[in-house]
Amino acid sequence: MTEKDYIQSIQDFNRDGDVMRLERMFNNSSVLSVVGVERKEVRHSRLLCWLFNQQEINTSSNSSPIMHLLDVIIRRDTEQKRLLSDDFKSSVITRSCALQNVNAEREYKTDGVTLGGKTGSIDILITADWVTRNESKKIAICIENKTFSDEHDDQTWKYFGYMNGNKDNRVKNYNDANNDKLKFDDKYQKPSYDLMIFIFLKPLTNVEMKQEDFVNDCQCPYYIFINYQDIVDEVLTPVVENEESSEAITRHINQYIDSLGLQIKEENKKTEIIEAMAYNKTVIDLSNTIWKRYIYLLPHAFTDKDDNSLLSQFRTAHKDFFAKLSSVIEMTTTDNNFWFNTQFYRKRLSGKNNYYIIEVTNKKEICNQTELAKTFATLYYSKIIKYQGQNNQKAVDDLNKAFQNVSPQGKLFKIGQIINGGRLVSECIDSDANIHFAVNKWGGPYLPKLIELIRNNEDEIGLKILS
Repeated sequence: MTEKDYIQSIQDFNRDGDVMRLERMFNNSSVLSVVGVERKEVRHSRLLCWLFNQQEINTSSNSSPIMHLLDVIIRRDTEQKRLLSDDFKSSVITRSCALQNVNAEREYKTDGVTLGGKTGSIDILITADWVTRNESKKIAICIENKTFSDEHDDQTWKYFGYMNGNKDNRVKNYNDANNDKLKFDDKYQKPSYDLMIFIFLKPLTNVEMKQEDFVNDCQCPYYIFINYQDIVDEVLTPVVENEESSEAITRHINQYIDSLGLQIKEENKKTEIIEAMAYNKTVIDLSNTIWKRYIYLLPHAFTDKDDNSLLSQFRTAHKDFFAKLSSVIEMTTTDNNFWFNTQFYRKRLSGKNNYYIIEVTNKKEICNQTELAKTFATLYYSKIIKYQGQNNQKAVDDLNKAFQNVSPQGKLFKIGQIINGGRLVSECIDSDANIHFAVNKWGGPYLPKLIELIRNNEDEIGLKILS
C-alpha cells in the first residue's frame, strides 16, 4: 500500500461505526474489574457455584447450565482423552437423561488425604443425580480452577486419589512411581459416586488447547481440559439468551463476562496488563469483522518500527484499542502462526518492546530479553561450545570474555566454576539455565551484542530470532 492508501484507510478506520462501538465495549468496566478482583480464582469459583446452584435455571430441562457444561466436557474429552463412556456421552448429547438435585460447593475439603504432608480442597465440586429411563446414578464433577497460576505439589493427584480411594489401581501406580505418596488416615471416608469426572479449567486460547505442552500442565492424566472461553460460549451465553432468565441473573452474568477481557491499567506512569480470560460473542464477532476489514492496514501498523512514520503515530494513538483487539484475535483464532503474531503484537503494543519471537528445535516461543538470554545460555553451552566436558572452564572463560565490556543495568549474575557434569556454582537467581553472564545486567550494549551472537551462529546454537 502507498502512503495515500494508508491515509485513506486510517481515515476510514477513524470514522467506522463498528470501531467506535467496539471501543465503547472495550471501555465498559464491570463491577469485578472496578474492585480489582477480576483475576482471583476464588471469585470465579464463587460465580460458577452461584450459577449452578440457581434453581430457576438449573431444572432438569435441556437448557440448564449444568447440561451445557456437560456438553463442553464431552466435546473436550472427545478431542483429548476419551475417558468418558459412550453411553454417558450419548445420553447427554441426545438429552435422553436428566440431571436432578444439582449442588455446587466451593473449596471442598479432602479430609483424610495428604500428599507431601499437605491436605487440600477441591476448587469446585458439583454433584447431581444422573437419571435415564433405565437407571439413576450419582455423579460428581471435580473442577481444578486455575486463572493465571500453575498446578503445584501434584494437587490433581491428591483430589483424584481422594475421590477414588486408596485401593484404586491408578492411584497405586502413582504411589509406586513417586517418593511423595498419597497417604490416607483414619479420617478418610471414600465418597460414594457412580461416575466421577475431573476437569482442569484454565484460560487457554484455542491454539493453546491443541498444544500438548499446555494441556499437559495438569499432573494427573485423568483430568479433561476446558477453558474459560468454553464457559462463556457454551454455559454463560445460553443463560443470558434464555428469555426465562431473570433480569438480575442476566445482568450479573454480563458484568462477569465483561470483566474477563484484557484490562489495561495506568498507575504512576506504569502500564499494567491484566491478561484476557475470555470474551463475549459480540466482541469476538466485531473484532474479527474489523480485523478482516482492515487486514491491509492493521498488521503493518502493529509492526512498523519507525517512530516518526504515519503508521507508528496511528499505532500510538490507538495502542490500548489495538492491544485489546489483538487479544481477542489471539484468544479465538485457530491459526498457529496468526496466534503467535497477535500475541507478539499485543506485548509490543503494551509499551514493553523487548519481546522476541524465537524458534528452538522448530518450535516457536515468545520471550522477553531475560528469557531470551536464559534460552541462549543453555543452548550455547550445550551446542556451540565444542569442549564436550573436556575443558568446561574454558567455556565459562569464553562467555565471560565475550561479555566483559557490557555495562550493568538490571539483574546481576555471575558465572562460576562448572561442577557435577555441567551444573554451575553461581550467584544466579534462576536455576533453570546452565549458564548466566558474568557481572552483566540486562541493558546497555548487552542486548544487541547477544542478538548479534545468536544471529551469527543460529545454525550451531539451534536458536533463531524470527522477529
